[in-house]
Amino acid sequence: MKIGIPMLTGPVFGSCISKRMDGQAPEGLADQFSNIHNREHPGFGITLIMILMPFLLMLIGAFGAVFGEDSILENRSSPYVSVVVSFFTLG
Repeated sequence: MKIGIPMLTGPVFGSCISKRMDGQAPEGLADQFSNIHNREHPGFGITLIMILMPFLLMLIGAFGAVFGEDSILENRSSPYVSVVVSFFTLG
């Protein structure tokens, strides 16, 4: 029952609200997405490092907990660190 209600109300609300919404996109929106193929993508190496970074940070944190330096490595082994680093390296 909890799954059926959102599955029904979503399309019903979408069809009702679409009649009341203006369908014009802002002026700069089309230009923003038309140059998407001209960007440089990050290399394979940096992408692989960013994929493995949460695992490596958790591994470093586990080793720090085993060898007694938990307070030093506790903050650096957080998965949020890898999200912030990937935000700046991958763009």
